[in-house]
This record gives sequence, C-alpha cells and structure tokens, in this order.
Amino acid sequence: MEAAIQIIMVSYLSIGERQQFYLFLKEDPFLKEVLKEEPLSKIELKSYVGVALQASNLPF
Repeated sequence: MEAAIQIIMVSYLSIGERQQFYLFLKEDPFLKEVLKEEPLSKIELKSYVGVALQASNLPF
C-alpha cells in the first residue's frame, strides 16, 4: 500500500496537500482490497486515483 501511494504521489502538491492525499488513499477501503487481490499497473493505479479524487471533496 505504501509503495503504491508513493508511486502516484503528485509532486506539485504542497506538504499539507500531500498529507491529505496520503490519508485519503490510506483510508480508501476499495484500494486496499484491490491491491491485496492483484497488482495494478501504474496507469491503472493513476486512473483509479484520478476518479477517486474527482469524487472526493479534496481541493486538488
């Protein structure tokens, strides 16, 4: 899980935004289950996170 989050961490975010992003992904129950069952490619992982962020109330 930690490695997946580090792979998709967006470099232009501020430290506060990075913390929000990290906590958001760390607490995502669906992402945890998907990563347990099968490894995702970097593109699949970024796609999932993009959709999840659009559905969230995060400002970035």
